[in-house]
Amino acid sequence: MRRVIATFLTAVMLCFGRASQGQGHDSHWVFGNGNHLEFTAGGPEVRAAIVGYSAFEAATAISDQEGELVLFSNNVQFWGSDLNIIAGTDSLNPGPSGINGSTRTNACIALPWPGDSSDNLFVVIYTNELSGKVHYSLFDKTLNGGKTGLVSGVVNLSVWKNEVAESVTAIRHGNGRDWWVIARTYGNKSDSILVALMDPTGITYHNDYSIGFEAVRSGEMSPSPMGDQLAISFSADGGSKFFGVFEFNRCDGSIQILDTLLPSVNGGFYGVTYSLDGESIYANSTSRHKLYKIQLSAGVLTDSLLYTFPGEDFFINQGGQLQLAPDGKVYQVNVKLSASGGLPIYPEFLAVINEPNRGVLYCAFDTFGVYLDGLPTIGVYSLPNFANYNLGPLVGSPCDTLSPQDTTQTSIQPVFPIQGEWSITPSISSGWYQLNSTKEGWLLVQDLYGREVVRRWFSGTTPFDLTGLPAGVYVATVAIEGSLKQKVQRLLKQ
Repeated sequence: MRRVIATFLTAVMLCFGRASQGQGHDSHWVFGNGNHLEFTAGGPEVRAAIVGYSAFEAATAISDQEGELVLFSNNVQFWGSDLNIIAGTDSLNPGPSGINGSTRTNACIALPWPGDSSDNLFVVIYTNELSGKVHYSLFDKTLNGGKTGLVSGVVNLSVWKNEVAESVTAIRHGNGRDWWVIARTYGNKSDSILVALMDPTGITYHNDYSIGFEAVRSGEMSPSPMGDQLAISFSADGGSKFFGVFEFNRCDGSIQILDTLLPSVNGGFYGVTYSLDGESIYANSTSRHKLYKIQLSAGVLTDSLLYTFPGEDFFINQGGQLQLAPDGKVYQVNVKLSASGGLPIYPEFLAVINEPNRGVLYCAFDTFGVYLDGLPTIGVYSLPNFANYNLGPLVGSPCDTLSPQDTTQTSIQPVFPIQGEWSITPSISSGWYQLNSTKEGWLLVQDLYGREVVRRWFSGTTPFDLTGLPAGVYVATVAIEGSLKQKVQRLLKQ
C-alpha cells in the first residue's frame, strides 16, 4: 500500500515539482567550506559564501515556510539568519573533534517545533563532541532583532543518556505534528536503534530496538520520503561493512529489519539517500568514488554499480554525502582531501542524479552538475541533514489523532482506493470547483508545497473556491466518513 502512496506523490512532484514554489524548510543549504545554495523556482542558486563556517561531516540548516533562512549549524557552532553566530550558543557544544567542524556524519538536524502554527520556533538536535550524547535547544526566529535567538529554559536539554553512533535523523509522527528522533547506540559496537518522541512538551525517550547484529559506528542514515523505511550505512571504522534497510512505523516508532547487504565495494558505503518515490536507494564509496543503486525486491537487497570516477584513487577524488533536494533530484558533494593531487575542478561542483526515480541503472548522473562559483569542497564531506518536512498525517490511521480538528497540519495525504462515486469538476478552472459525491466526508486541498488551503466537510454537491490563490497545481484529497478509503485528484488553477 505504501508503494501506491509513493507512486502518486512522485508523479505529482516530478511533473510539477515543489521547486516551482521555491519555498520550504529545506530551501537553504549551508555546507562544506561555507558553501551556500538556495533552491528557487529556477533550481539551486549559489549565494555568497559564509565567512568563518566550515562543516567537515555534520551540517544542518532550516528555513521558514516562506523559504527564508532561519539558522544553520556544523554541530559545533550555531549561526542565525544574519549569518553570524547566535548569542549564547558558544558553550552549547564545546570543542570540535576536527579542525573544521564535527567529524560525526549527520550529527545534527534542525526541525520546526511541533504545534507551532506561527512558524517562529525551531529546534536543533545535536551530538555533543565530548560525551557523544545528544542534546537539543530551541530557537525563535523573532528574537535577537529578528536574527534568531535561543529560547530561555529550552537550552542544551538531554535526549538520551546513551552515547550515540554517527548520524541523527527524524521522521514525522503519523499524527502529522510530532517527530520521531532517531539515532544508534555506540559502545564497543553499535547494536540498537534509539527512538525518542518530540511533541509540544519537549523530547522524551521512547524505546530502543535491536538491529540484530553488532555494527560499526560510522555511516550515513537516511529515512525514505514516506517515512516508512530507514537505510543505514554501517561503515568506515572496522568490523563488517554492512548496509541495512529497516521498516519504520510512524504510529508507534517501532523498527524492524527488512534485510542487510554486504556491499560489493571493499570500503563499504558512506553517503546514503532515497529517491523521491522511495523505490531506489543511492549510496557511494569514498574509495575511488563509486556510486551504487540499491533496491529491495521480494525482501532482498541488491546493489548495482552505476559509476566509477576515472580519476585517481583513495584520498584524491571521493564521493561525500548524498541528499534528496526540493527539486526531486539527488545531490552529492565531491570531495578532495587536499588541494594537491586528483582532478583540480572536481570539488568545484556538486554532482547531481537528475533522474533518481528511473528504475533502470541509467539515472542521468552528472559529476559536474552545479558549479559552486569557485569555492571548492576540499577536505569536507558535508551536505545539510534534512528531514521530510512536508510529510503529513496518516489520515484515518489509529495514530491520526489530530486531523481534521487540527487545521494547522499540512502535506499531501495518503492515497487509497475510494468506495462510491465522486468527482471534482472542472479539473482546470480560474478558481471555482465543485465536489460531487454519493457519500459524506472531508475534503482537503493542498498546494504542492503541502500547505493546506481548504478543509471542509462535504455532503453531496459541495462547491469550493480557490480564486484567491496563485495560479498553479493543487491537490485535493477526499476522505470518506467512517472509512480509510481516500483518493487524490490534481487540480489546475489558471
